[in-house]
Order: sequence, then C-alpha cells, then structure tokens
Amino acid sequence: MILVLGGTSEARELILLCVTHNIPVMYTSTTPILDEFAPTVECRVGQLSPGTLQRLIRERRISSVVDATHPFAVRISRLAMDVCNRTKTPYLRLERKSLAQPAGCRYLYQIDTVEQAARLARETPGGILSAIGVRKLPKLVAHLGRRKSDLFARVLPVVDSLAICDQLGIRPSHIIGMRGPFSAEFDSVLIEQFGITTMIAKESGDRGGVGAKLSACEKTGCKLLLIARPVMEYPHQVSTPVNCLSWIKAHL
Repeated sequence: MILVLGGTSEARELILLCVTHNIPVMYTSTTPILDEFAPTVECRVGQLSPGTLQRLIRERRISSVVDATHPFAVRISRLAMDVCNRTKTPYLRLERKSLAQPAGCRYLYQIDTVEQAARLARETPGGILSAIGVRKLPKLVAHLGRRKSDLFARVLPVVDSLAICDQLGIRPSHIIGMRGPFSAEFDSVLIEQFGITTMIAKESGDRGGVGAKLSACEKTGCKLLLIARPVMEYPHQVSTPVNCLSWIKAHL
C-alpha cells in the first residue's frame, strides 16, 4: 500500500489514478476531505507527527510515500522526508510547477513574507482580499493593524476555517467560504463586487489559480501581492500525477 500525503488537487487526481490501476492507497490530509473516493481508499484526517507517521508506515505496511501536499506545507514535507529516511521508506515529492511571470504584468508585486504583504497592503486604500488560507491568516491580521476592517478572507468552507476567521474578528460579511481554484472571470467579479484594491496570494502555480488571479488583477487594476514559495530540495520529484505512476509501481 502507498501513502499519499494530500490536500491538493494533484493528490486527488493521484488517488483516482491509483484506484483505476488497482493500486492499494491510503490518503491523509490535515484538512477535511471534501471528495468522495472509492471504498477501497483508506482516508485519514488530522495532523501528522513523526511518531504518527512512523506508526502508519509500520502498521499499514506502507511501501512508499508520495508527498502531494501544498508547495507551502514545508513542515510536513520535512517531517515526511525525515521519517522516510529513518524508516528506509521510498519518498516521492509531487509538486506543481511554478507559473512564470507573464510579460507586462503591471500589478504584480513578488514578495517573500506575510509581513511584507501586510505592509504593502496598508499603503493602498480599499478592500484587501486574502487568498492565502487560514494558517498564516493570524499573522496577516496582526500586521494589518487598523486595516483589518478592510480585510476579506477567502477560505475553505469548513468549520475549522470559519471558526478561525471568527476568532480573528473578521466580520461574517467579509468571510468568503469557497473551494478553489477560481477562474479569472470569477475573481474579476469578486474584486469589483467587494471593492478589492489589493489581493494577497501564494505562488501556488497555475493549478492554484495564480494565472487566473494575474489575469483578474490585470483586468481590474487590482494590486496582486504574490508570496514566493519556499525553496526545498527533494530526493525525487515530479510535477504531475501521471508521472508518479511508474515510480509507484516500482515501489509497491
């Protein structure tokens, strides 16, 4: 059985490919699983610690691990590589490609941190749309200061995410509970509907909707603050679910 560390669209596609090819698979995610998989797919939701992952590998007789977590989920990637190294379990990283900056994009600001995003957002009057999820949302709110009242948070429509927004004091009318990725047309309407002048997002590639965000901001004149993805070194890496199959079959 292989173990897929998920939470991304690539992970979901990989699970479907494994089912099609009759490959026993277990899927784990830190966020609620919104998809319905075949009954043969074992699913687990919750945080992973080194001990928990080691037990899963041992008790479920995991033959290999495919890390298909988000490009910004560096903690779990480091944890998985360390545990796989110690347990001699083959590890493969499935990570979407970065999206190259289109020529002539006037409204794109490439930055490195949430703190930088907050500082730049404070400089522009109008609505601020956060598309960075909930994990870094507390830090963003803290650094926005008084501009928190202008913040709109787009998060997954699950109880935990909505509760975090509520705890941070984000008004219910400013919480957008939806699952992406979204089209450029949708983002354009959202920007105009809520008077957004600054969007904050992560560089999560075209699969993460970065291309659509760029197009929407170019169309509406909205500033896009794009947080660069962390740089990581992996022992083995591919960029598409299909490219995982031959590696998985070789490590069953």
